[in-house]
Amino acid sequence: MFLYWAMGGYILSGVSLVAFFMFYFVALYRLHTNEKISAVVCWLQLSGPAVVLYGYSIFSQPGSDEEELSLLNPENKAQFFQVHRKYYMPLNHLLFAFCMISMASALYCLKTRWASFKSKEFSPAHVGFCAPLASHANAIQAYRASLNKYSLSPPNTFFKVSAMCSPFHT
Repeated sequence: MFLYWAMGGYILSGVSLVAFFMFYFVALYRLHTNEKISAVVCWLQLSGPAVVLYGYSIFSQPGSDEEELSLLNPENKAQFFQVHRKYYMPLNHLLFAFCMISMASALYCLKTRWASFKSKEFSPAHVGFCAPLASHANAIQAYRASLNKYSLSPPNTFFKVSAMCSPFHT
């Protein structure tokens, strides 16, 4: 939506971020306190911050052809990068941290539910492990690309090392 109607994209992104922050902590709490929730459902928590982070990465691009052409002007390009460093990257860092929390939480929940999970026959529901993993990998790649493009920090900072040490680093 952002590429066709930028304001609508901003509104949709805002709604998405508000919904994420409203429900993320409730979901984490429920997954860790309710042992009846299956391992597959626990694994799905990877999707929450990953989808938001990956969707948010669209804002690292110019919103229109005119905006892209205006970046040929060095002052406009400097302004574009400054705004992205000031607003875009801090939220990116926060969403990346939530992605890492979700990964650790999903692995912990899988470990605690492994005894009951391994005794079950394969079911089509087990394919639920694939989509969140792919979503998480996409989000980490989008974060790394934004980090490499907008960050002025040296290569050995915490977030750059974390993004490079992710199991999905390629």
